[in-house]
Amino acid sequence: MAAWNTSILLPPPPPLLSRAAVATPALNPYPLRLHHRHPQKPLCLPSESYPADTDADASSASLDSRPRRIALFVEPSPFAYVSGYKNRFQNFIKYLREMGDEVIVITTHEGVPQEFYGAKLIGSWSFPCPWYQKVPLSLALSPRIIGEVARFKPDIIHASSPGIMVFGALIIAKLLCVPLVMSYHTHVPM
Repeated sequence: MAAWNTSILLPPPPPLLSRAAVATPALNPYPLRLHHRHPQKPLCLPSESYPADTDADASSASLDSRPRRIALFVEPSPFAYVSGYKNRFQNFIKYLREMGDEVIVITTHEGVPQEFYGAKLIGSWSFPCPWYQKVPLSLALSPRIIGEVARFKPDIIHASSPGIMVFGALIIAKLLCVPLVMSYHTHVPM
């Protein structure tokens, strides 16, 4: 099998920049703009959880020194669905809590305990995946879940799913003006 020469097909990667350089548009050819720093705040609910835009170094230092508040959207549930995915997310929650971070986990409803290593768990109504009946899917967009996440006031939302829960997390992140990271850990062939 012949190897592809990707250097012709892909642009060069962006240069590595410090947090201060990312916050300074003149130094950054690839500007990173977080929702709470963007001049236009579409669909944001009022929130006092973000510091005012003063000094980029001071605000990033204060965010690094205090425990983070992380809302984790995981589908299928790492408490009911047995796989490597289960081990990965149970360890992830455990390590975040051991580092002092506050964690709330939104996942599918089946077999979800009240808490795990001090992280609050919220089960969302789910239905079976049409192609894999043992894999529950959930949009996680009920008023109950939106309210729980809003009261938690997360610093960041982490969504991981081979299904549709990432779309609910995306909408909630937009509504609350919270940065969102997404990861995909499973290949679901169609």
